[in-house]
Amino acid sequence: MEECLFSVNNAFEASESAIKPIYNLAGKGDRILALVVLGAADVISVVIRSSLVQIETPDEMRGRVSAVNSMFIGTSNQLGEFESGASAALFGTVPAVLIGGIGTIIVVLLWMRLFPKPAQIDALQR
Repeated sequence: MEECLFSVNNAFEASESAIKPIYNLAGKGDRILALVVLGAADVISVVIRSSLVQIETPDEMRGRVSAVNSMFIGTSNQLGEFESGASAALFGTVPAVLIGGIGTIIVVLLWMRLFPKPAQIDALQR
């Protein structure tokens, strides 16, 4: 299989490597640089996910799948902000962050077990 410059694993590794310095470095410039790298990795991740939806969806369903996908993507930020605020109000800020992070890891591991095919994709090819 042909190597892809921006594979799913590369985007994840870039995100992970950008998050660590935010908490470990004291300089403001270093934190800003880490956030820029994290933002760039997020953009790459969005492009990969959008491309996979387009590549993997049958032609006759592509419009409907794209509409539902964009509806969920468009509302996920607002729902996440509400959930984060409600959790912080209920448990406090630090516990809410810990619960959210642990919950995210659990959901990702569960989804990788239930839906193994996306985790095995290495390049954006048909």
